[in-house]
Amino acid sequence: MAASVIKETTGVSDANDVIHKFATQAETIENLKELKSQHEKKLLMLTDKRQQVKDDLEKMKLEGLEALTRK
Repeated sequence: MAASVIKETTGVSDANDVIHKFATQAETIENLKELKSQHEKKLLMLTDKRQQVKDDLEKMKLEGLEALTRK
């Protein structure tokens, strides 16, 4: 009974694998936090870039419209 609960909870059945899984849990959490931070920075950068592209497109539309009305 207890073995099946441990297997279901940890995803492994061997006792050594369970111990290893718990021993490396802190390292895994730190790696995930670092990945989260990196992806949040990338998301901010891409959001800023997207806004810049949208602003550039709007500027080009206005310039094109002005050029058409001058003719």
